[in-house]
Amino acid sequence: MQNNIVITSRLLNWYISNFMRTIFILILVLASGCSFLNKGENEEAKNWSVERLYAEAKKAMESGYYTKAVEYYEYLETRYPFGVIGRQSLLDLAYVYYKTEKYDEAISDYTRAFEIGSGNPWKHMVIISRGDVYYDKGDYDRAIADYTKALEMKPVENVYYARGLAYWKKGQQEQAISDFTLAMGNPNAYYYRGLIYMDKGEYDKAAADFNKALEMNPKNIEVYLYKARAYEGTGQTTEAIMAYKAFIKNVPSGLGPLAERATKKIMELEK
Repeated sequence: MQNNIVITSRLLNWYISNFMRTIFILILVLASGCSFLNKGENEEAKNWSVERLYAEAKKAMESGYYTKAVEYYEYLETRYPFGVIGRQSLLDLAYVYYKTEKYDEAISDYTRAFEIGSGNPWKHMVIISRGDVYYDKGDYDRAIADYTKALEMKPVENVYYARGLAYWKKGQQEQAISDFTLAMGNPNAYYYRGLIYMDKGEYDKAAADFNKALEMNPKNIEVYLYKARAYEGTGQTTEAIMAYKAFIKNVPSGLGPLAERATKKIMELEK
C-alpha cells in the first residue's frame, strides 16, 4: 500500500468535501454526543492511538461483530480521514456494509476509495469488490462493467469467473462460456459451463465439464446429479446410473428427497 496520494483537481474537490464532512461529524459528536464516545465500554477508546483503534475495529470485523466494527471504522474515518489507516478503514467499512447487505453504502465507500489517487495497488481490488456488491445486489450490468474494468487493469482468472457468472445470470450464454473458459483453474467454472452446455443440448460437452469439476472438487455433490442427466442426454445409460449411485452414496442426510428421486431414476434406467 502506498503512503502518498496524488491529488488531482478532481480529487481536490473530493478532499475538500470530505474534510467538511469530517468537521461536520466531529461537531455533531461534540454537540449532541456520538453513541460511540458516550458508551461506557468505549470511554477509554477516546485515548487510544490510531493503531489501537484500527486493531479493535479489525478484530470486531473478523469476529463478526459488524455493528461494533462500523462504529470503530466510522470514528476512524472521521478522526483520521487522510492517512493510510484512514484509507484502509474506508475499505474495511465498505466490506462490513457489504457483509451486512447495506449494498448502497458499500458501493458508495468503494467508489470513494477507488477515486483516491492513481497507481495504488489496491485500486484493482476495490473495483472487483464493488463489482461483487453490484452482483449480489442483482445489478449485473454494473457488475460486468466493474469486472471488465478490473480485467483491463490486470487480467485475473477469478475475475473472468465472476464476470462469467454475471453473464450467465443475464442469459448471455456465449459470453459466459468465453469467460468460464478463461477461468479453468476454478472447478466451478467447469460446473457452470457444463450447465450452459446442458441448456444448449450439448450433452457430451456438459458431461466432460462435470467430470472435470468433480475431478477438481469431488465434494460438490450436486455435480453428480447433472453429470447423470448429461449422460442420460447422450444415451449412456450405464454411466448415468453410476453417477446417480455416486450421488446417493455422497448425499448429506438433509437431501434425502433428492436421494429418493435419484433411486427412482436408477430403477427407471435399469428397466
